[in-house]
Amino acid sequence: SLWTDTHRKAPGRARPVFNLAKDFERRGDLDEAMALYLKSITLQPPRLKHFKIMALTNIGTIFYKGGNLDNAIDYYRQALDILPNTPRSRYNLAVALAIRGRFGESAEHLRWLLEHNPNNETALDLMALILLKRQRYEDALQFSRRLLQLQPNHRSPNLQIGAALTRLGD
Repeated sequence: SLWTDTHRKAPGRARPVFNLAKDFERRGDLDEAMALYLKSITLQPPRLKHFKIMALTNIGTIFYKGGNLDNAIDYYRQALDILPNTPRSRYNLAVALAIRGRFGESAEHLRWLLEHNPNNETALDLMALILLKRQRYEDALQFSRRLLQLQPNHRSPNLQIGAALTRLGD
């Protein structure tokens, strides 16, 4: 591949290693991808903080896809420890926490995302689902209705509104 060739020509450069890791991840060779992501951090790229966050978040996603939520959560947290205002890491952490049933922690991260971007559709959607799970139907309606305004033809807010109204008896 292009990145294999680039890495061969410049083995000490972080960008080719990082992009080669992404290539391995796309091909499904997740162990090699994780090793290369970690290697890219050690090569002291020009934007080390940025590389670390991307690499840690991508490793977390590999663990998430493999069903290892505890490791995914750990890597997403490591990325946020470096730079707390990283929306992708924060959202991925919220998803993994929600799947683990840690709805309160997940909602904290979703609130942060929505404070910084009130129209974050994925955060609105997950927040509504969490509130439905927690039987906070009125609150769930607020988030579902906001999402419906942004995406009138999207199925998810309609289903959430229907579930909440059914539970409320409306």
